[in-house]
Amino acid sequence: LPTCGETCTLGTCYVPDCSCSWPICMKNHIIAANAKTVNEHRLLCTSHEDCFKKGTGNYCASFP
Repeated sequence: LPTCGETCTLGTCYVPDCSCSWPICMKNHIIAANAKTVNEHRLLCTSHEDCFKKGTGNYCASFP
């Protein structure tokens, strides 16, 4: 299922591997696949520096 079974609370999901796509929590890969730009999703980065800024890790993989 693409949803994580809860609604977003103040823009936050507390289910692992889920992010807020208001008003519901959705699995990260579904949101990433539907993102039109890198800035629309916190887990997508354009560079290693962008990953550090977003706090999503220390290494970026390419995203088409």
